[in-house]
Amino acid sequence: MTFDTIIRGGRVHDGLGSTPIRADVGILGDRVSAIGDLYQAQADRTIDAEGLAVAPGFIDIHGHSDLSCLVGPRCESKVHQGVTTELCGACGYSPAPISPECRAEMQAGQLVSAVELEWTWLTFAEYLATVEAAGVSMNTVHLVGHTPIRQTVMGDETRPATPDEMEQMARLVAQGLEEGGVGFSSGLIYPPGSFATTEELSRLALEAGRRGRGYYTHIRNEGDHLLEAVDEAIRIGRESGCFVEIAHHKAAGRSNWGKVHDSVALMERARAEGVDVKYDVYPYLAGSTTLTAQLPDYVHEGGRTEMLRRLADPSERARIIEALGGEEPPTGDGEDRWAAVMVAGVHGEADRHLEGMTVREIATLWGRPAIETMMDLLLANDGRVTSVNFGMCEDDMEFVLSHPLAAVGSDSSAISAVDGVRYGKPHPRAYGTFPRVLGQLSRDRSLMPLPEAVRKMTSEPAARLRLRDRGVLREGVFADVTVFDPRTIADQATYREPHCFPSGIPYVLVNGRVVVAQSTHTDAPAGRVLRPEG
Repeated sequence: MTFDTIIRGGRVHDGLGSTPIRADVGILGDRVSAIGDLYQAQADRTIDAEGLAVAPGFIDIHGHSDLSCLVGPRCESKVHQGVTTELCGACGYSPAPISPECRAEMQAGQLVSAVELEWTWLTFAEYLATVEAAGVSMNTVHLVGHTPIRQTVMGDETRPATPDEMEQMARLVAQGLEEGGVGFSSGLIYPPGSFATTEELSRLALEAGRRGRGYYTHIRNEGDHLLEAVDEAIRIGRESGCFVEIAHHKAAGRSNWGKVHDSVALMERARAEGVDVKYDVYPYLAGSTTLTAQLPDYVHEGGRTEMLRRLADPSERARIIEALGGEEPPTGDGEDRWAAVMVAGVHGEADRHLEGMTVREIATLWGRPAIETMMDLLLANDGRVTSVNFGMCEDDMEFVLSHPLAAVGSDSSAISAVDGVRYGKPHPRAYGTFPRVLGQLSRDRSLMPLPEAVRKMTSEPAARLRLRDRGVLREGVFADVTVFDPRTIADQATYREPHCFPSGIPYVLVNGRVVVAQSTHTDAPAGRVLRPEG
């Protein structure tokens, strides 16, 4: 028999957590055609995998490449770490469906560094067609986000939705799901999502529940009120009939360390009562978001223009400072909150030299109070500043990651060079999430066996996304394959130097096409937009 590609002599992981077996993998077209002893078979391409692991391609169940895959369709930072499929649209932020007015507002505030991407779509179907036409190197799956829908119907108003407004939003959610969305997502620390009531979210999630799809949520609080926020997510799952995926599960702030044992216990009890709730996690002690998340919710009322006006108004600044607890507020643990907030990316060229510095370091450089420095940075960069925020506990992260309910997700956008440059100091999870789990945590710390680590990034997310014939390696499935060296795989990205590809991942195939060969991107536009099946 002749194949397009044979991967010879590797240790084949099925993705289900089984002990790997030594076998050859034969690929014909976009499918795995045979697994076994293919010694006598011929192929157009042969990959020597002696001493290497051959696994299903990794599925990033928490991604934000909705726009970056259009700016840089090579998706370098993802495919180089073995990711062959990403779930986009997390935390309530999908680029559609959206009205023309809200499209202009969101486009003006987009955070894609150094590139102003033109938005040509309004409907979810139009957006997915745009992604398909871009020639992306990895598969993408897309959630319908709460944020553009609420902004379309209600703008940035802080009030609860009326029954009529809920129904308008529900129709938009239903439309997005019918046009290819795999679930409904919310981001409840970000306005206007944070303005929504539980009743609103349950009503909208009901549209996903009716179609057998999920509710994916950045819960309302990951600190002092973590348990109440998890309770809310479980309630929404119970009322809507959705399965629930809690994003990047953690407890932020020293005074909250250890609470993840209680939050996971809440999920276990809910599961025993019939609510299908699980979570994803990244293997780092810092998160990342927009610097505007530091501002009180009311500052965002009326949209970005009103936010910037308030930041420029001395009396409004005084009110913001008071709402945040004072000029130099420590955390509840007596620590300097601004020393734990690093500027990751800025929109304006003039402030690029500040990327990688903490707000405290910038405040010292400028001779300004830190809270004023934070507002000055936002004002100078049109509100378009990203940050990396430290505050998690190693023991918590390891407990959450090793638990059977966990899947691995990076919570990052794919990064590709733009005119040969990779901008900013993004969170290293964009480059290192999956090799960090396999190398540092599985191999070096023995946190979990290698087959279990592979399961958490292959069959487990595939099952949650209801993806057929992906996330496993067996005959007949789509040929998404990651070949890595268990002895040398390691993340190389750091907070100060994040733009570093990992080591130990020589080959990655997407739909049977080689996207990474000998650790080099082949430029193959091999990805597809994956839609709900059945």
